[in-house]
Amino acid sequence: MNKSELVRVIAAETGVRPQDVDSVLTGFVTRVEEVVRGGGSVKVTGFGVFRARDTEPRAGRNPRTGEAIPIPASRRLAFKPSKKLTDRL
Repeated sequence: MNKSELVRVIAAETGVRPQDVDSVLTGFVTRVEEVVRGGGSVKVTGFGVFRARDTEPRAGRNPRTGEAIPIPASRRLAFKPSKKLTDRL
C-alpha cells in the first residue's frame, strides 16, 4: 500500500476529506523525522516506537569480488513494534 492508497482508505473509513488526511499524515511523518533526527524517539501507544540507532563501523565484503571493504558508522531509523501490534500479526 502506498501513501495515496492509505489516504483514500483512511478518508473512506473516517469520513474526513482526503486532503485533510494527507495533511495530517504528512505532518506526522515530518514531526517523527524532526524528533528522531534530534536524538529523540516517538512512541505511538499500541503501535510502536520510532528512534535513531547508531551503528558501529565494521568490515564488510564485496559480494562480487570477495574483497574486504570498510563500512563507516552511521545513523539508522529503527522501528520497534509494540507487543500489542506484534500479537495482532
